[in-house]
Amino acid sequence: MMKALILAGGEGRRLRPLAGDVPKCLLQIQGRPFVEHQIELLKSQGIQEFILCVGLGAQAVKEALGDGSALGVSVFYSSEDAPLGTAGAIRNASSLIDEDAFLCMNGDTLVEFSLAEMEQNHQGVRALATVLSREVEDATGRGTLEVGLRGEILSFEEKTRNVSPALINCGVYLMERAILQHIPSGTTVSLEHEVFPKLVSSGHRLFAFITNGAFVDIGTPDEYLRIREKGWR
Repeated sequence: MMKALILAGGEGRRLRPLAGDVPKCLLQIQGRPFVEHQIELLKSQGIQEFILCVGLGAQAVKEALGDGSALGVSVFYSSEDAPLGTAGAIRNASSLIDEDAFLCMNGDTLVEFSLAEMEQNHQGVRALATVLSREVEDATGRGTLEVGLRGEILSFEEKTRNVSPALINCGVYLMERAILQHIPSGTTVSLEHEVFPKLVSSGHRLFAFITNGAFVDIGTPDEYLRIREKGWR
């Protein structure tokens, strides 16, 4: 059974006027912590075991979710003494990853997609990593992808200023455990800025899987306020 990592260690600096010291993943959406919506989304697609990569506010997250039994799942924790970045957090949790492949989701992202179809595509192209992607009309401030005819990722651009339609990185990844070999331990490393671009430039197989489902990113106050009461889909 595949496990899912949720990268819940971000500081959420842009949300502090609204959130104070509350960890970003615990911000309320329709009366429930954001991370519960993430867990429910993945649980509905068959995932039963979750690893939360936590840092700042770790105790609050542990108190809110416990072992996951209240949600009908199992929750484990990987704690960072200091921020390790998106890739560093994954490497820090490596002792809890025992399957050949695992799913990883940013702690501020929710997106509708078919995990079964994403997994089928991932296996069919023998990808080292598959990046869940979506076409948007305005890609300003988001990480974008350039892909080839078969969906192979040719390049990454983080936080583009280009106000135009583009294929964005939704912050959900299906990865082979072998990718851990490409992430140094005990240091701050970014998946999007460092690991993925280096893998692409060295010829490793990274592919995009495109969804048309609802997508939200609560990393900005405007987006959080937009969905706080009405929900994310």
